[in-house]
Amino acid sequence: MAQALNLPEIKILVGEHLDRKSIYACVQVSHSFRAVFSPFLYKFLILGSSDASSTQARVAPKTLSANAYHVEELSLAGQWAVEYYEIQYPRLRVLRLDKLKYGPQVLLDQISKAFALGNLARLNPTVEFLSIVRLGLHLPDSFWDAISQEWHKPWTLLIQDISVSEYNADAFLKACARFENIELYEISLEPVAAPLTHCFRRIKTLSIAFHPQPHLMSALDQLAFIKCCPELTSLTWDLRGLILPLQELKEAFKEKTWPKLDSLRLLKTSIESDELQGVLDIAPPLKVLELWSCSFTRVALNSLENRHFKTLVKLQLGNLVGLSDNMALAVLSGCPLLEDFVGGQILAQNIAKWSRPWVCERLKSLRIYIMVYSRDPPEWEHAALVRLAALKNLQFLNLQRNIAQDQHEMHDGRFVIARPIRRALAKEYASLAKLGPHAFHV
Repeated sequence: MAQALNLPEIKILVGEHLDRKSIYACVQVSHSFRAVFSPFLYKFLILGSSDASSTQARVAPKTLSANAYHVEELSLAGQWAVEYYEIQYPRLRVLRLDKLKYGPQVLLDQISKAFALGNLARLNPTVEFLSIVRLGLHLPDSFWDAISQEWHKPWTLLIQDISVSEYNADAFLKACARFENIELYEISLEPVAAPLTHCFRRIKTLSIAFHPQPHLMSALDQLAFIKCCPELTSLTWDLRGLILPLQELKEAFKEKTWPKLDSLRLLKTSIESDELQGVLDIAPPLKVLELWSCSFTRVALNSLENRHFKTLVKLQLGNLVGLSDNMALAVLSGCPLLEDFVGGQILAQNIAKWSRPWVCERLKSLRIYIMVYSRDPPEWEHAALVRLAALKNLQFLNLQRNIAQDQHEMHDGRFVIARPIRRALAKEYASLAKLGPHAFHV
């Protein structure tokens, strides 16, 4: 047995399942252990994190260069000398740049770091996943040019809280055109005509949330950018309070601008239910729909039912004005492919009186608030639990309300207590009892 444990192949298999602290311990055992386990210290390299399990020591650039072959993921944050940006990692797949800090000569340091990052991008064309968060500087054209011209197979781009000026917007957009999945959050991008001259045929998944400031991209500018992505299958659009360019969006759907689109998320937009109806009537049949902070009445539900109920796999209706419990019950009774549903509140008595069966037998995740009045007979609460227990594939159940659990509700001119389903009672049902504490919230 001891001889088997000394085999390098066995040590490598063990190393694949150890955390960083355990790997450090193995490195200290012997020279042979060090030779086998050291590469695992560099496979997922974190420089500059406050995480105690990360690489905290100021590893010399020469040491990093000697072990660069083992690095597959690199997270770089904090303040580092330019030499650290001049290392080539032959197997690098993931690059994360997060809140880089600067020395006393801030302006000069920013300029040198910006161009050093351009060099880092040029030296490492194997990166497939790129994350850039709160850098505090304008990345130069050389950085974006390296991505658009030299990177082999860029796949996912995630950017949060950075600024792109009109001077390097063109280089930035050319780089974006190389990726298939793009997430742009809190981006300050000055309005330019450049998006209209680009066609982003590789982009399939797009999530955007631009800063809502007058001198930056308007909602109409953002839509122009989205329209340049004809191969989109998934769109998440956080308008941050901007007015949705409804007519232009409907025209884009009529023209079949995104024929493969099957996932649509419209967040933080104030549109009326009849306007939403117009969008749902002409949007392609959707598998995923997520709506937050808009009006949702029966007319919108009718469009959803007529065009999308048979295809929906994930439906999230959050903080919608007008969403009733009967609408939520209609979803559960009309979407046979549904696996994930977020709805509003539902009265236990309405579940008890609902005659249609729930057809969502594939449902895995359910987040609704089932409300029980103090005056309700116990049979109604049991009826609600019987419906829930019939969902045999359920893996996550959240019956909590976002606001206070115990509330006074007005009924027949007087206040009555409203409370959630009792957890102890729910545990009497076998299919609900199997859900652990992390998967069952009441």
